[in-house]
Amino acid sequence: MTTYDNELNTLKALVGARTSLPKGQVYPVFEALSKAWEDLDAEHQLLLARSRSIKAYFRNAYHVFVNERALDEFMADPGRFVGAVHDIVVRKPELIYLLRLQESFPETSMASLMKLTNNRTHVHPLLTPHAVQKVDAGTSTPVHFVEKNLDVNYEWNEWSLRRRAVKIANLRN
Repeated sequence: MTTYDNELNTLKALVGARTSLPKGQVYPVFEALSKAWEDLDAEHQLLLARSRSIKAYFRNAYHVFVNERALDEFMADPGRFVGAVHDIVVRKPELIYLLRLQESFPETSMASLMKLTNNRTHVHPLLTPHAVQKVDAGTSTPVHFVEKNLDVNYEWNEWSLRRRAVKIANLRN
């Protein structure tokens, strides 16, 4: 497991904040990382489930086994095996989504895991991805606007306007 961590840290240090690197620098690190993953896979006996594999149902989850012997070992003490997997996942939270254990860890999000992973590798806080913040905001528009520039001499009545026009013309004689 330490080899995998070392290779992952090497890759993160090599890439850093850069968006482009020559293949010759990155591919050897990818190959070493995949070798470390294969070793980790062999160490914890994580195997790809096949449709013909043996399945067992325990605590609302299906567990798949390669052979009858593995099933018998699991059924002898299933809590111990599930607990061991959870202990590993607590130490390596990036495995939560890989092993599909999101229901066991509902408080975790991918952004918080990335932040945690970056804090372990001592990345500058300004370079870490930030968790998405959700905010409710609202605006209101008044139904009836109050006009500030009112003309007190404004007339809209037609007959008032005619009376005023007659006064101005002084046609009463």
